[in-house]
Formats: sequence, C-alpha cells, structure tokens
Amino acid sequence: MKIPIRKSWGQNFIIDKNTINKIIEIINPVQDEHIIEIGPGKGAITLPLLDKVKKITAIEIDPLLSEYLNEKNKDKLIITNIDFMDWTPDFKTKKRIFGNLPYYVSSPIIFKIINEELFYEAIIMVQKELALRLVAKDNTKDYSRMSVMAQTFCDVEINMNISKNIFNPKPKVESNIVTLKKKKINLNFKEYEKFIKLSFQHKRKKIRNNLKNHIDKKGLDLLGDRRPENISVIEYIDIFNKYFF
Repeated sequence: MKIPIRKSWGQNFIIDKNTINKIIEIINPVQDEHIIEIGPGKGAITLPLLDKVKKITAIEIDPLLSEYLNEKNKDKLIITNIDFMDWTPDFKTKKRIFGNLPYYVSSPIIFKIINEELFYEAIIMVQKELALRLVAKDNTKDYSRMSVMAQTFCDVEINMNISKNIFNPKPKVESNIVTLKKKKINLNFKEYEKFIKLSFQHKRKKIRNNLKNHIDKKGLDLLGDRRPENISVIEYIDIFNKYFF
C-alpha cells in the first residue's frame, strides 16, 4: 500500500533501525504495560515495541496510515484515527506516552501532556530548538514560557540527539529525544498557565510591568527590575502561590 507523505501534517518517518533500537532502549518497555503513542506513522517504532509490552494505543491523524497499520494489526495494537489534540483518554490508570511529535504542533501537544493527570511520563521526539527550551535554565537565551511550564510540572531530560539524515523525507532540523517525568505538585494548571503566559507576554520588558495588574505590591517588590527570563521556576511557583490574583 503506497501512502503519500502529508507535509501539512509534518510527516517525517524514521528509517534507521539502529536509531529505532536506541529509542526503544530509552523507552525501556515493561512487558505488562499499556503505552500510548502519538503519531505511529508506518509503525517503525510501534511494531517492534509491540513484542515488549502488553498493549499499545496509537493515535494517528492520517486515515491512510491508520488503515495501513490496521492491516498489520496484532491483538495488542489499537489504532485510533484522530488528532491527538481532539483525543480524550478513556482509561483509568496512569500510563506512559511516547511519540515523534510533528514540529508544527509540538508545543500544544506538550501542554496537553503536562496537563493530563493520566500520563505519568512522556518520551517524545521534538525539534532540537524546542528540546533546548524545555531544559533551559533561568538567565539563558532559551529560557521561556515553555521552560517554566515543563519544569514546574515535570523533571525534564534530553536523552538522545537524532540526526535529520535518518528520516524520510529529510527534515531541515535536528531532533532530540526528551523525557518528561511528572512531579507531584499541587497547582491549578489553567491558572498557573495564565500566570506564566502573562509573565512572558513581553519578554524584553521588566516582569513587574507584565504583572502589575495581577499580583500585589509585595510580589512586585520581590520581582524588582528583573525580566521574565531572570526568574527561576521555584520563584515563579512561590510568587503564584502567594501573590497572584
């Protein structure tokens, strides 16, 4: 079955078996677990991983790829033809999720994963530029709203560099495998996301100007003349808990 490559969905398929094996090692599958996969594509990782787990639920937006995988279907593989952003988990126990995220929609997917309580760990392939933002520390050029959100709710680690040469079609950028392990933290995700978005809305301005209508005077005094990239994750959490309204 010949399947056209859909550039509009950011499709780039891994074709290097050595890389696939290394990714599966990073996933470190457990025989009795049920894993969720975003964007299985032609099953380059999905199919060899099936032998090492109890079940995989694969979320695939492309109906032709969904049909292709269904033809190869084993009892342990469930194909769901839907956009991940429109998908609602239908299980009750916490699970791991992995996937090669389309570059054009990586950030919304990551925010959804972080916000979803039923995922305790995510192993994702993302553009290198985004990976560097996910792990960036305060007072660095890559530190951003994404850095703060990811590191507030997860322990974040870059596991592996992925060359652009092992994909078909070949993308213009390098990729990284990143692991997000959920932290136990009691924060209202939507309110905290609003707070961080306000904090970074004008990154070059002093953060007190961004938040002057949203935190009290004591909080503004703590921020001083610093910019959003000068505030650590721990400080953001503390200011949100004590002063945001």
